[in-house]
Amino acid sequence: MRDAGHASVARRDGEALVEATAEVMSFDEEAGDIRPVTTSHVYRGSTDRLVRVRTASGRELEVTPAHKLFRMGGDLRVAETPAEDLEVGDSLVTPRQTPVDGTTADVDPYELLPEARVVEDDAVETVRTAIERAGGTKKALAADIGVTYDVFMNYALGRTSPTLSFVADVCEELGVDRPAVGHVKPGSNGKPVSIPETVDAQFGEFLGLVLSDGVLTERTVRFYNTDRSLRERFGDLAAELFDVAVAETVHNTVETVEVRSTVVASLLSALGVPETNKSVTASVPEAVLTGPEEVTAAFLRGYYLGDGSFSRGTVEIATSSDGMASDLSYLLARFGVLVRARSRETGHRVIVSGAGELDRLCDAVGREGHEKIERVASYARTTTGNTNVDTVPVGSKTMLEIAEAASG
Repeated sequence: MRDAGHASVARRDGEALVEATAEVMSFDEEAGDIRPVTTSHVYRGSTDRLVRVRTASGRELEVTPAHKLFRMGGDLRVAETPAEDLEVGDSLVTPRQTPVDGTTADVDPYELLPEARVVEDDAVETVRTAIERAGGTKKALAADIGVTYDVFMNYALGRTSPTLSFVADVCEELGVDRPAVGHVKPGSNGKPVSIPETVDAQFGEFLGLVLSDGVLTERTVRFYNTDRSLRERFGDLAAELFDVAVAETVHNTVETVEVRSTVVASLLSALGVPETNKSVTASVPEAVLTGPEEVTAAFLRGYYLGDGSFSRGTVEIATSSDGMASDLSYLLARFGVLVRARSRETGHRVIVSGAGELDRLCDAVGREGHEKIERVASYARTTTGNTNVDTVPVGSKTMLEIAEAASG
């Protein structure tokens, strides 16, 4: 919640009611829709504990014990219920679809790859010109930006390619705009790599493949999969995004393609791909979570193709990571896809079943391009079925009243 200022108004049960201007999502009863609104007041208080609520759909939230949620009873009445009064098996009223005003994330090499080396001559010349025009001595400037005089002169005279952090520091110190950078390399003699300007749909799909069936090392990005078409897709995306080729190899008897680039590995790490224990620590990168729908959909497509399956009318995505299971549920909710989440000691499963939900899934990730997706689309198109995901509890007394009303 963005709080633009507050003033205390009153106190009630240990909570302060304060004036506040903030934008929140609210349910419009007349329009039957969720939309952003501006608040006039909020309650502010303190607590020594929180209540964690996990739903069958995989959504999770931590709230104060007094925070009220909408619980539906067997009489179909909705009651605002403090979180501390909820019980296992209670049904909560939640939005089918979670609207997000996504924004395309910029890829800033200065921020994400500070130790990479500048490649473009124009960028190097911008820095050299700024240094030559600067007042004061070069020794003083070197000291101001925190490098030795020898390193400074090697960069300033073009003996070695400067790092992005050096370029950024010089530009900041001298009040010069940082030059645009589209290619970098890992060292003075390294191979140049193209850096995408944004996390677009192609980048989103690539991240989905890496986080599902890939591994990140200090110098490589590996993708393990027995499906040749997916390995080829990984290679095509790597070429389009970074202008690098992939190498075919085998790791632990599994056919593998890998990008052998310190720069690409470092970039993915900076965007949130874990270098160690990925299977249990992975989550959806922030650039995807807050990105536009085309990026989110492309990520879901890549992740499903890498680590999903379809059998007997059910899509199942497996993960050992708590965070990834929860994040996938939220991403699917952006497209109105209802899911079930199953957790065991061995990991988590995010499940989509029912022709209607599978059709919504295909609306998001596409219906063509790979056999794993085309099978889901064919099933959704040719099957009429119900799902017990979007259900509400009805008590026996209420059921009897409904039956009597219908028969009368």
